[in-house]
Amino acid sequence: MRRFCRATKSSEHHEGAATAKEELESTNEELHTVNEELHNRNFELTEANTDLVNLLSSVNIAMVMLGRDLRIRRVTPGGGQRFGILLSDLGRADHQHQAKY
Repeated sequence: MRRFCRATKSSEHHEGAATAKEELESTNEELHTVNEELHNRNFELTEANTDLVNLLSSVNIAMVMLGRDLRIRRVTPGGGQRFGILLSDLGRADHQHQAKY
């Protein structure tokens, strides 16, 4: 009788370990898929950002882009000259330039 109980417990343990392994493998596959999707999206965003930077640096329009918090996010070369904005001003709150706009 004892041998039967041990065999049953061992079998249950083996089945539980196999189920846990399958769940881990499934989760790993899902994580791999999500990681691949995020990598592709990041690549697309990097390309779009590069295109935007190239466009802004080549247009002959004075332009300053502010975030919702009114911090300077981007500026074209003409915008920097027109409004006296330096590259070091990017990310700063734009209180000193507001009167010029």
